[in-house]
Amino acid sequence: MKRRIAVFTIVQNEPIFLPVWSRYYRRHVPEGDLFVLDHDSTDAVTVEIARRCNRVPVHRSESFNHGWLRDVVMCFQTFLLQSYELVLFCEVDEIVAPDPVLWPNGLADYLQHRGVPESGFVRCLGYEIVHQWREGEPRLDWQQPLLRQRRHRRRSDRYSKPALAGRPLEWDIGFHELCSPEPALPSPDPELLLLHLHRVDFETCRAKTLENASRPWSAADVAAGAGYQNRIEDEQEFERWFYTDFYDDLYAVEPIPEAWQVIL
Repeated sequence: MKRRIAVFTIVQNEPIFLPVWSRYYRRHVPEGDLFVLDHDSTDAVTVEIARRCNRVPVHRSESFNHGWLRDVVMCFQTFLLQSYELVLFCEVDEIVAPDPVLWPNGLADYLQHRGVPESGFVRCLGYEIVHQWREGEPRLDWQQPLLRQRRHRRRSDRYSKPALAGRPLEWDIGFHELCSPEPALPSPDPELLLLHLHRVDFETCRAKTLENASRPWSAADVAAGAGYQNRIEDEQEFERWFYTDFYDDLYAVEPIPEAWQVIL
């Protein structure tokens, strides 16, 4: 008999986001079913938390190579599906959570009562949580509930990712879309949200971007502009990106509902 679900991510030196990721998913999935692909981390916090889950070392000399990253994730997802009915892949700054009004017992409740559709995967409904520091929103206290410290969210088609699957997926780079000949993405499930936290705190995001820019990059990625947001060193350009790029103008900023403020 297969186990119900495995959840995994891939990291390199994530002492801020990996604790958040681990705390959330440990509440819904046994630690033995959590996996962290550790890409040569040297940070003690990252390594220790990865070990509390299932730490799987992976290696490449480049810190950023989107094709390699995609291929490693796809191979590991296929491997896990030999032992699990469902596999959830989410990057370390992504929290996948069902609507707490409809599913008050969280992810396990959703999974128990919802099957995977005929497509073999679920497309989450994406939302960005962005720090409104221009409007005086304070910096995050990472030891306190995060969503109680933020007022707004914004729906995002870009982060409406095919993340939960019962079959191997052929992702495109970034995991936002599937490659041909995969079928077109279905509409997102409005009951299963993906909260993207990359920009949840301005100063944290700025420091992480500068660190990322200093790491070894794939020459092909740089030439193609892949992941350029992780290489912005100019302060004004970073601020412009923080508040504009990847925003979906189809959707307005909306308050974070009170029921959601307690999940993270």
